[in-house]
Amino acid sequence: MRRGWDELFGRLAFLFHASGGWHQLDFATFAHYCSERLGMQVRAVQQRIALERRLQHLPSLREALRTQRVSYEQARLIARHADRGSVDAWIAVAERTTCVELKRLLEENEDAQMCARGKIRLWVPVAEVALLAAAFCAVQKAARRRLTPGECIGMISAYAAQVWKAHRRRRVTLQKRVLKRDRGFCQVPGCSKAAVQAHHIKRRSAGGSDDPKNLVSLCVAHHLHGVHMGWVRVDRVGEDRLRWQLGVRPGFAPLMDVTVPAPWSDECQSLAECAATRVCERTSLRARGAAAASAC
Repeated sequence: MRRGWDELFGRLAFLFHASGGWHQLDFATFAHYCSERLGMQVRAVQQRIALERRLQHLPSLREALRTQRVSYEQARLIARHADRGSVDAWIAVAERTTCVELKRLLEENEDAQMCARGKIRLWVPVAEVALLAAAFCAVQKAARRRLTPGECIGMISAYAAQVWKAHRRRRVTLQKRVLKRDRGFCQVPGCSKAAVQAHHIKRRSAGGSDDPKNLVSLCVAHHLHGVHMGWVRVDRVGEDRLRWQLGVRPGFAPLMDVTVPAPWSDECQSLAECAATRVCERTSLRARGAAAASAC
């Protein structure tokens, strides 16, 4: 029921927004209508409108959403990054991953694509467009010449790098290597926060070593308030799996008990490579097809 409602609501919101329906109902803005009549933040409604707009160009994604091959959140993530050539590959990836992992894979693939083509694609909230435009104007004024958006971003990035240069000189520690291996994210199932600390699975007080396979990346909340206060437990199962127990309480079973591949396992490491390979294959096929068409 909820899945059908999400799609229907998105379509109705798209039509209502496109026709300027809130003007006819005497609301000052679309945001005012969303708040007063729908009881929703305008950002949440805009996300559904954006998804509906993309689904019109990606019919296979719409079908996957209707048949429950992907969840609403997975469809929203895929719609933002995929095109007609890669959407089927990403749907297949979504069927065997969580939303958090899918988001990471999509972002990593987007970064790789931008590096390959030498162009950056920047996602900016509508409310921040004016701020970005003002920043571009300030950069061009300082340079005393007209600059492309890419040159503006490059100069802003260079300034930020110069400011933080001293921090970048710190040596790469064991913790940083572990954070890099875990792609900078907390490894607690369901958590999408950035990891800033490496936790010893078998604690050093119990004879645990500094072997990277005895370390796992955690966010501050899960490390200090979860693990060290006894609410979260993590143990190795064999060589390449971790058992997570969440919501640990004396005298009761954990609220969640799940065993997942460890971040250093071949299964976990190959997932990102598999997704990137499938997308690159589709991109290569499209490129060859376009080249053949232009030759004709």
